[in-house]
Amino acid sequence: MDNIFFQISLGLIPSICVFLILLFKQKTHKVRNAIFTSLLLLGFIAGVIGGIGSIKGKSNTERLSADESINVIYSLAKSGEIEQSLEILKSVRENTVYNDSMALCAARLYALNGNFKASRALFDKALKTLKNKKIKEEYDAVAKAADGEKIDYVLLSHFDTGEGSMPELSYEEAAEGAYDAVEEAISEIVSKNKEQSYKRAAKLIADTTNQYNRYVDYGELDKKEAEKQLKRMESLKEDYPKLFGMPQLRIARLKLQILCEDFKGLAKEVEQNSDYNELLIVSELYMNSYIKPSNFSDDYTEGYDEKLTKVAHQLEKVYDEFYSDESKNIRNSVKKQIDILENSAKDPVIFKIEEGLLDYTNGENAYDSTKVFLQLSKIANYTGNNQLSEKYISSSFSTVSDCKDDNFTQPMYEIIGIISEKDEPEKIKNVANYVDKVLTNTTTIKMSENHRSENPEASSESKKADSKEKNNDTANNENFKSYLTDYVSKKRASINIINVDTSEFSKVSAIINIDDDLSHSPEKLKELISVQDCGVDITDFSVEKIEYGNANILLCCDVSGSMAGEGINSLKKAITHFIENKSNIDNIALMSFSNSVESYYGFDVSQEELLQAAGSLYALGGTNIYDAVINSISRFEIRPGELNCIILLSDGEDNNPRSSSEIYSYIGEPCMEKNITLYSIGLGSSVDSQYLSDFANSTGGSFLYVNDSESLYSFYDYLHNQILNQYRITFTAEDTLSVSRKLKVALASDQLTYDIVDYSLESSTPVIGDGENESIYLENKSITGLDPKLIFKSNSDYQINLLGSGFEADDAIGIELKGNLNYGKDKIHCEFIDAGKIKVVIPAGIACGTYDVHVTIDGKKAILDNGLTVATQGSEKTTKFGPYVFTSYTKVEDRNVTTLSGYVTLNGWLRF
Repeated sequence: MDNIFFQISLGLIPSICVFLILLFKQKTHKVRNAIFTSLLLLGFIAGVIGGIGSIKGKSNTERLSADESINVIYSLAKSGEIEQSLEILKSVRENTVYNDSMALCAARLYALNGNFKASRALFDKALKTLKNKKIKEEYDAVAKAADGEKIDYVLLSHFDTGEGSMPELSYEEAAEGAYDAVEEAISEIVSKNKEQSYKRAAKLIADTTNQYNRYVDYGELDKKEAEKQLKRMESLKEDYPKLFGMPQLRIARLKLQILCEDFKGLAKEVEQNSDYNELLIVSELYMNSYIKPSNFSDDYTEGYDEKLTKVAHQLEKVYDEFYSDESKNIRNSVKKQIDILENSAKDPVIFKIEEGLLDYTNGENAYDSTKVFLQLSKIANYTGNNQLSEKYISSSFSTVSDCKDDNFTQPMYEIIGIISEKDEPEKIKNVANYVDKVLTNTTTIKMSENHRSENPEASSESKKADSKEKNNDTANNENFKSYLTDYVSKKRASINIINVDTSEFSKVSAIINIDDDLSHSPEKLKELISVQDCGVDITDFSVEKIEYGNANILLCCDVSGSMAGEGINSLKKAITHFIENKSNIDNIALMSFSNSVESYYGFDVSQEELLQAAGSLYALGGTNIYDAVINSISRFEIRPGELNCIILLSDGEDNNPRSSSEIYSYIGEPCMEKNITLYSIGLGSSVDSQYLSDFANSTGGSFLYVNDSESLYSFYDYLHNQILNQYRITFTAEDTLSVSRKLKVALASDQLTYDIVDYSLESSTPVIGDGENESIYLENKSITGLDPKLIFKSNSDYQINLLGSGFEADDAIGIELKGNLNYGKDKIHCEFIDAGKIKVVIPAGIACGTYDVHVTIDGKKAILDNGLTVATQGSEKTTKFGPYVFTSYTKVEDRNVTTLSGYVTLNGWLRF
């Protein structure tokens, strides 16, 4: 459904998409009516889109032909700007039909760049249709240079290789000859061209690029010279407006407008077909109050306000009809989407920009989609639509591998790694630094720090107007950097496996809690999640919502001296907000601690007393986390059917820290007895993330890191909602042999949203392991895997070994291979060798592919996921992902997802 909505060319559609998703989350008896109304609504929107289509208008700028662009490229190359020339040629190739003139141009540019082999190949292509003696002479010169690249002349001179073996020219001489031939050809083309506009455009692009680079890299700015350049640019536009169909010239003008701070002129130039580079810059300047709505041309958003208002009114009718008796949270969520749409009618510019950026991501060769999606997330956050903002962030993560800007991708990979590596909580403290690097490089044209921040000179009237147009939550919310930093921490905890029950094995039951945004009916949630047990995909499982009569929540808060100032003030606000927004089933207790427990207000205390207690908190003393948690546990009673949890907050290190084993024994086990789950929040860079994570993990809870104390209230709110969203997942295990096991629950559409725990048949308590031990342990045996795991297809039987320990001669051992084709126990021969080895005979002619290996010992089964790969020699495939190079024997590409299997190896040595 998301793809359908995102294909529709209207900036308001994403907001409506979120609204409709909310519709489908309702109770069954309303779904039919909601669907019917939604269909009517979509029909109405289609009519609106048709109406807008007639008023969008066409771009004022006509696109250059390929030949005209090549003329500019040659003029630019003559000035020595080869890299820029190649960039323009690349853009031309992506937007027009490729022809031999482009091949010839590329051949010349590659030659001037010293890549003679590539140049020769391109000359070969061009000469098939461009029969020209001079071009042939260029080709001959380039070919000699290309041949020279293969020869080690120093080594050759030491051998008597016979007459004629040494080339007539050295490589340096051949290269110089190639340069001269190509430069002469380009100079002749430029001199014969009577149209001076091409030369003027090339010079402006080159001079502006150099001037802008000096400004960005060294802070050097000659504003008078920039203003002169901008006047020359405007003069060129008057003389030859068609040239400004070239994106690079528009970008050059954009750079000059930034240098001259001509933001009004910049906004006035934005049109229907503006390049995404322009829209990234314009959106940033607009959100930072350097550009106002009045700065844009009337044509750019003509008619949008009226259409947006009509759609908002239609949604109001749906809301009034279907949501009057829903819960407060649902009503607020839906109403918020309508408010966003109504506000957009007052400020249609940002939604129009959103539309243009979204169009880019749907196009071909959209290598910067990851940057655009991140800016779209920032726009959605700016308008108060955080649900949509999170969707855009997820899209940015999924498209990062397409981007070629290492300054952006490297910190993005670090962020993605922190989300997925849940067992290294200390790393999360670096997220803010990585986020800062990412946001610095989101725009394809680098901007100064000043222009990426709120305009300090914006008039108070302008700011007041802006605050009315923006969603009120956004006006008081943290900036986007803080928002994105917080998103990473919350993303890590969005699915949490609390416990795993194996008391009726092979039946397995797990309790999970999930992010409020993922909260659905059990039937819908089952469609959205995937379950893996011991590496095996479980397709047959049930989901049920767990309802509690009471939720007993104890807020255990660090009020040590380090919390003084902003920390304690933010904590007071967060706790006050938590108490004021408690649900009907919530019983809240409040404990504060420093060197020892400072205060305690029990579950029977009134809301008024709790609020008064929250407001009277003060910071003083040391930090005794462990004893405070022990004290908190003692406040709970065993009451079946009630939800018990502790939310622990600290900003520092325990004055008397305990070992992980002590925490698991004296915190984890008592919490298990009383059915208490502990969630920990670490505030600031001084906190011991691993220590707080141990507290949470020992009880099946989760750890969240807060970089800025002002975000505390949002984390308390996040946990409050998540705690109440508990589900039970039940399935029958396919692997019945393994004692030490892993369970993974993930959002099927986003594999970064997941949780994984180690658990054991000896205990239903999840075991926190290092994840590096590949052996499957049985009661007196272990299975390590097949050796080798990769074999090549053969016409003869192939003998390999099953490695492990504890094998006995009288064990009934059978092996099955399951993949695209299945091979049963009757096809795979097994023979006992010794306690650590079983001989396995793979039949001749087995089909190529990757197989799961099902091992059965005395009726119990273990499954080795992707345990054997059969391949044809030389069929390995290479995949590059930033600095990482993967080799595999199977590679499946599906849109933005590449799946590797079959003996996957990283950088030639690390095997998966």
